[in-house]
Amino acid sequence: MAATAVASVSAPAVPSGVATVKATKAPVSKSMVRKAKKATHRVLKQKKLIVKRRSSSARLMTRDGLPILRSSMALVINQEDGSVIYAKRSSVKSPIASLTKLMTAMVAMDANLPPDELIAVTQDDVDTLKGTSSRLKVGAMLSRQAMLHLALMASENRAASALARAYPGGTPAFVAAMNKKARDLGMAQTHFLDSTGLNAGNLSTAEDLVKMVNASYEYPLIRQFSTSQSYEVVLDDY
Repeated sequence: MAATAVASVSAPAVPSGVATVKATKAPVSKSMVRKAKKATHRVLKQKKLIVKRRSSSARLMTRDGLPILRSSMALVINQEDGSVIYAKRSSVKSPIASLTKLMTAMVAMDANLPPDELIAVTQDDVDTLKGTSSRLKVGAMLSRQAMLHLALMASENRAASALARAYPGGTPAFVAAMNKKARDLGMAQTHFLDSTGLNAGNLSTAEDLVKMVNASYEYPLIRQFSTSQSYEVVLDDY
């Protein structure tokens, strides 16, 4: 919802018998008019987006203390000592969907790019593979950090795509960096084709994903953003 601020100034009444001075208008150039219109247009274009995490009431464990899993592959480990608590086809490759965004976040942060730099959502960020919707309209502008927050908290595909596109060398260089990061982490059975997880060619195993989750846990901002319950951001259209 667009918010419009209106400021008005009333001139005080002049008492009788008091001399008044009439101010002459300074000439206004065309460039000044253009700047004023542009500034007004920008204020009117601002929108506020509030994202809240959906809560789940589903039980995670059976009465026998076993995990309730619908996944065809799974691996649960003790993060302190690495011991396996539960395993189910943990070495089988499978599309990893939005888990991809953990790698996207690590690569974006490893680049040390300005977090406050504005990035525009473009038509290139629209999902043409599965036709998913998004609350980020084409033309919206957010900071790099806001894009990262939305990608992790709300699994926002256009935000993840924009992060890759705004990387030095563009999306191809970003995806290459994702695959290099995977190799550096010892994720030998993992391969990425995009930054969103929409591409079914993003493949990994539960065993490799444990390595990725452990690595991402070392990034405080990833821990913060991926567990946020709500987030409010002001959108600018360019």
